[in-house]
Amino acid sequence: MADPETLWGHVADNLWENGFILGCSWVQVSTDEVDGRLGETKARLGLVGGHAYGIMGMWDVDGTRLIKFRNPWGNDHEWRGPWGDGTAEWEERPEVAEAVGYTPRPDGTFHMSLADFAANLKMLGAARAFESRPDVQWEPSDEPEEEDPEDLSAVLCDAGDLTFTTSGNRKWRVYEDDQGARSGEITDDQVTKLVTRVQGPGRVSFEWKVSSEESYDGVIFMIDGERKAVLTGEVEWQTQEFDVGEGRRELSWVYVKDVSDAAGDDLAAVANVAFAPDGGPAGGEGD
Repeated sequence: MADPETLWGHVADNLWENGFILGCSWVQVSTDEVDGRLGETKARLGLVGGHAYGIMGMWDVDGTRLIKFRNPWGNDHEWRGPWGDGTAEWEERPEVAEAVGYTPRPDGTFHMSLADFAANLKMLGAARAFESRPDVQWEPSDEPEEEDPEDLSAVLCDAGDLTFTTSGNRKWRVYEDDQGARSGEITDDQVTKLVTRVQGPGRVSFEWKVSSEESYDGVIFMIDGERKAVLTGEVEWQTQEFDVGEGRRELSWVYVKDVSDAAGDDLAAVANVAFAPDGGPAGGEGD
């Protein structure tokens, strides 16, 4: 936990007063309930761990130090502790409400005391915007573009009748010794996605593994964007099977990293994907 006085001196008196753009993320308490991407867990009193928040304002009102934050989701995922929207502190201290322009709305913005900020803070980021420099010209990077990946169908399914695409910050690749496909080599706060499409109803089966920072980085299997299973930490090859509903369905494997750190081989791998439609032989429908 950061020392509140030291934190205020650094963030408010130094960075905020000098025009820095500030953001932060919160500590993660558990992975029992996950919102969206892996690593974004519902933590204490409405905070989402591993998720970036903007810092919108800082005030010291007669010794009461408050910080205003915004969850970029722009919804009601807000702090529900002291000084959160609708809490008793605002009625008890109307002069503070007036000073900070308090208006409760389920829009992702909320206030928090300095003590709670220090207790829940995981990471603080700062950036500063400078005046335009017409003498500085942008030049394209000389780093070569990532090549298109090999045809993954042959290594992902024995029948070769599913078509796979890959997207995100980096593309999936053939895994070692042609044992399926592995996630793209991404860095902090990035994703890499593997997708195939099938015509349901039916049942999909596959093998997968992961070597990652436990609870923070990992691979998610989804059907039409709905999370069905997650692997994180050190997990060797295991088999999964899921029913697939009627109609054209998207099956995806998404490797996700949080805002910092890495562990293990920092990858996920998928192999032996098979889809068996109800009442027919295994097969799929590609793009």
